[in-house]
Amino acid sequence: MPPRSDTSRDGVDRSLPPLGFLLASLILAGSPGLAQVAPEKPIRPAEEVLELEKVKVEGFRQGLAKAREDQRRATNLKEIMSVDAAGKLPDSNVAEALQRLPSAYLSNSRGGDGRYISVRGIDPVLNNVTMNGQTIGVSDVDGRSGRAAPLDVLSSSALQSIEVIKSATPDMDAQGLGATINITAPSAFDHKGWFLYGSGKVGYNEYQSNGDIQEGDFNFGTTFGARNQFGLVIGASYSYRDFTSFEVSREGYRVFGRSPNQYFDVNGVANPYGVIAVSADMTLRTFLGNKERKGGNLNFEWRPADGTEFWVRGFKTDYREYIRKSQLRLRTANLNVNQTRFLSPTEMFTTRGAVETETEYGDTYRPVDQLTIGGRRRINEAWTIDGNITLTGAEEDKPNGVLLADEFSNNNFQNGLGNVPSNATFSINTSGLFPIYRTVFDDPVRGWPGTGDIGDLSFYPFFRIRHEFSHVKEETETYDLNVKWDRELGGKTGFLKAGVKVLDRAKSVDDRSLRYLPNSTLYLSDSFVDGSTRLPYGIMNSDLVGRFPIGPADGLYARYLGATHNTAAFDAEFARNIGTTLDQQYNEVTNTPNPATSIKNPSAWTFDTNGSRQNSVEDDYDLTEKILAYYVMGDYDLTRRVKLVAGARVEHTEAKMSAFVLQDLRANGTFSLLPNGPVDKSFTNVLPAVHLRWEVSDRILARLSYTTSIGRPDYKDMAPIGRSFQINSGPAANIYTGSLQEGNPSLEPYESQNFDASVAYYFAQGRGMISLGAFYKDIKNAIYDFGYNPLTDDVNLAGKDYTRSTVNGIPIVTFRGFQFSSLSIATKNNAPRSHVSGVEITYQQDLTFLPAPFDGLGLATNVALMESKAKLLANRPTGANEVPFFLQPDLVANAQLYYQYRGFEARVAWHYQDDALAFVGADPLIDKFWRARHQFDAKVSCKINANWGVFAEGRNLTDEPNRTFFAYNRNALGGQDSQPGYDVTGMTVYFGVSYHFGQ
Repeated sequence: MPPRSDTSRDGVDRSLPPLGFLLASLILAGSPGLAQVAPEKPIRPAEEVLELEKVKVEGFRQGLAKAREDQRRATNLKEIMSVDAAGKLPDSNVAEALQRLPSAYLSNSRGGDGRYISVRGIDPVLNNVTMNGQTIGVSDVDGRSGRAAPLDVLSSSALQSIEVIKSATPDMDAQGLGATINITAPSAFDHKGWFLYGSGKVGYNEYQSNGDIQEGDFNFGTTFGARNQFGLVIGASYSYRDFTSFEVSREGYRVFGRSPNQYFDVNGVANPYGVIAVSADMTLRTFLGNKERKGGNLNFEWRPADGTEFWVRGFKTDYREYIRKSQLRLRTANLNVNQTRFLSPTEMFTTRGAVETETEYGDTYRPVDQLTIGGRRRINEAWTIDGNITLTGAEEDKPNGVLLADEFSNNNFQNGLGNVPSNATFSINTSGLFPIYRTVFDDPVRGWPGTGDIGDLSFYPFFRIRHEFSHVKEETETYDLNVKWDRELGGKTGFLKAGVKVLDRAKSVDDRSLRYLPNSTLYLSDSFVDGSTRLPYGIMNSDLVGRFPIGPADGLYARYLGATHNTAAFDAEFARNIGTTLDQQYNEVTNTPNPATSIKNPSAWTFDTNGSRQNSVEDDYDLTEKILAYYVMGDYDLTRRVKLVAGARVEHTEAKMSAFVLQDLRANGTFSLLPNGPVDKSFTNVLPAVHLRWEVSDRILARLSYTTSIGRPDYKDMAPIGRSFQINSGPAANIYTGSLQEGNPSLEPYESQNFDASVAYYFAQGRGMISLGAFYKDIKNAIYDFGYNPLTDDVNLAGKDYTRSTVNGIPIVTFRGFQFSSLSIATKNNAPRSHVSGVEITYQQDLTFLPAPFDGLGLATNVALMESKAKLLANRPTGANEVPFFLQPDLVANAQLYYQYRGFEARVAWHYQDDALAFVGADPLIDKFWRARHQFDAKVSCKINANWGVFAEGRNLTDEPNRTFFAYNRNALGGQDSQPGYDVTGMTVYFGVSYHFGQ
């Protein structure tokens, strides 16, 4: 864990507050002689084997049975997955394990691993992720994932259970509009004695002919001491995986056929095919890389007497990812109707376009750690006090310029760059799944002969090198203290509980992108020359040539996407002619020390000062956030079967943020980085909650709840980042046109009123259950992209004050000291009321009523039907301002068929998630969606003896891709069916050995 000083770099005192001293005193004062309390009810050991009607329950069945029992005992609504269930499928991280639960929508990372979980159609940014109830740090991704915790850094092996809490009680954090995802560590006291269990496996992926895939883990626990009052669990996990991923993405669509954007066919007929959306930017990529995760966990507990316990819990995980990317980008740049003709709804040619190749490679590190010291003491039969001190840390680090990018491009065919004549035509046919580009640029209609071939290496002049660094850091200190008073009122049991919590967070993002330009024209076909040493820059790497699975296996695609640049030659060229000495020392704000003065060979390379500075601060910010929360709640048994829990929580949030504005005064040729902040933002939320739990009978359980929750704005949305403030020449002297893109520090948090109702029927002898639930979230202040023109739109966001006037008959707006005749502002803003609603159905049953040997069969299924609606403030066509929430599918479903017979176990799982909104465009036709996706996984295992077993498992057995599509009609150029975005990672199979010793 990174060291922490008493005073941070922003001058804020981070020494222990009075609550910290009080909590420390509580823990240190724990004397066994002071604890005179009634013994607590014994807890059934987690590893106890349950005896049902016919079949001895263990393994996966035991995990389901334990999870059902824990969910049944809970007052509030939660879904639980036990370690037995998580460990029985090829779910190597927490995100993949969670996709088996109702309403969970999985988003994958590069290479196909699960990374984020959306619950009930709510963005992962609005989840609260905790370890043993304590907030964990967020290991960011390029400073852009904000509050969303990437769950691929956490192994699914070193845990006891995962809880998805959908209706929070007042003693829980209010941040959790989607859900609170709580990961619990194993405890030695949940076992009868010592234990040691774990597994090891190796794997194979169909796109990695010689790849290395391996995983292993162990957990050891024991109790010791004269009265077994001490408990210790230590564990470790390791995974390594080579991966290959193939991707096609499409962005920047332009809509034709809608006034004033007309279009014509070859005969000059206007708009013959109706409305057409044209893909202005298509990119094909191949990723080769590896991922390595090392983790450890510790849980030390001391129970000196009944009702008194103290603990030290911690975990640390180091996650490293290396990626080497080959990219081919084809752009119909700045499409102009006069330079574009359509041959059909799916085929066009244009005289404007660009072709680029790019390679990136480098390591990214994302460590996360947490340490919690806490305790609980029952002072007497009525009073109990508990608390924790928790320190967490998380980073994302791309160190020492290990990511290097090269770009070769022919940017504008119309200008006749390279070997392309000024009258060349760029042709594309998108009638099939994969686009077909003409490799020889000729125009059969006009009779223009083509002389350039985009498959020719000499077609690509060298553009630039990017030397990139990134460091994102988050540190959080949390202190909580709770007091509980158990009391009988009117012969009914109940309790009152109150508490206070302080959270102090510091987060910073520091990216750096240093850009170098060649002083002479080089082509992709050239070799770098230094004296007598020739370093061939050949891009061909035959490992994957012809294996690109999405499109044609020959020609242009195989040539580039089945190959990678010679990275060793490129590194040598960079070190010899440019050098890296000053890269880490460079200050992009002050431009010192200036790399332009230290380039080893200035005759060959030039430092791009403005480009480097602009791209080095566009995501940078510093933020501190302090949260003070306090609550009171009561639990009361209205009758023997009816329990009521009610209370309220108050959370006060104070944030201080600072960033930069990138002011590009193009009219005068000047570029400035202007500090923006610090900006203060504070808000207070009062959050009531009521839960009713009714045991209608021994088999039927009903729940009803009203809760309130919040979702704090994402860091990157509310940080005062001015990513681009372009000021261009206008219609008169000192009157400009311009555009601004920046964050909005005035954003208010999401506020949600949540209504949940459910009823569950439990089958006899613990064989299963069936449940039906419904929910409705009434949400205020949802955050969306927002654009406006202060010259015409009556919008005046905080921090964006402007005045309107007329100068020499020209209507202008004065903004930040400049006069604009036209100014567009893109930012984030709070939308009016919105909602998310749905129905969740779960069915689980061990089919023990079947005759042997079929009595070992079982079925576990769940279905969630959801819908949502948010009203945007953006100026979109009438009726198009209402959109679903991000990552809200209409349907999520899981089905698992399992079989156990003596030491043999088999399971096949199916997961389905429907289309989900990924991006809202200025035009509703270019709203971007994730395509519906199925995934099949399976596992077969067999016990060799009481301690050892072997298994085989498969993930994504049907090689289901991740796909995207846009909302325009199916016949449009690049339409939903013919031109989706694709990310293909292949099927992976594993073979392994498991072991379990002790109790």
